[in-house]
Amino acid sequence: AMMLGLDSTTAPRLAFIACMYSACTTGSSYGFGVYAGAMQAALGLSDAQLANVNTLPFALGFVTPPVVARVGAACGPSVCLMLGGIIASLSQVLMFLIAAGYLTSGSVSPAVSLVLCAMGVYVGTSLVSGVCFSAPVYHFQRRRGRAVSLIKTFVGLSGAVVSQLYVLLFGIPTRDPGALRCLLIWAGVSLGCTLFGAALIPSRPQQGSTEPSRMLRHCFFLLLALAAASTAASLTPSEGVPHSSMVLLMLGLSLGPIPL
Repeated sequence: AMMLGLDSTTAPRLAFIACMYSACTTGSSYGFGVYAGAMQAALGLSDAQLANVNTLPFALGFVTPPVVARVGAACGPSVCLMLGGIIASLSQVLMFLIAAGYLTSGSVSPAVSLVLCAMGVYVGTSLVSGVCFSAPVYHFQRRRGRAVSLIKTFVGLSGAVVSQLYVLLFGIPTRDPGALRCLLIWAGVSLGCTLFGAALIPSRPQQGSTEPSRMLRHCFFLLLALAAASTAASLTPSEGVPHSSMVLLMLGLSLGPIPL
């Protein structure tokens, strides 16, 4: 709050930044393609079993909304973000340990264990999204559509940032077990971003607050530039200075909204 200035726009600014970065956790499903081949090769999964890992968890969508609503009402947005981030990151670490062969699931088949872990990720991201896509509505009464759409846009772009960061660090992903490290990157993103958001987000809207329309406008152009950099990075050969420069630019642009 001190960094952003204690004025009438403080609460909306904090809420927007907290929700934007916490929402990155919900983009973890976009990274499935990076490590899916390695997961299938390591455990000998069939195509159907592999697809189940990324699809069956969505069946929980019938029961998670009321649970998320109750947890949010009882605990508040900060605790909800922390709890969701911890559940998601621990589930992603467990997925890595099972897929990499460091942890055996006993009588339960690895395919079933991975689906259960993926369900844990879904529950965690549901808790996070329950805050990230509802809190801006309370803080931006007049511009709620713009605020939420910017946050949703950042979710997809954050997935691109993580994928390109993986390519920069480890090269193009293959069916080699090394690609499973992307799960650990996502676990770090899930935990780090939600803890950051939990520390920032106001417990309730600030009475008499002013919506920072200029911040939303600047953020729009930042995300536009991030999308352009992401496209350029995906079209640039992964080896060489141009790709590294594009990825570093993406990282810089992804942090750009914080000082707004």
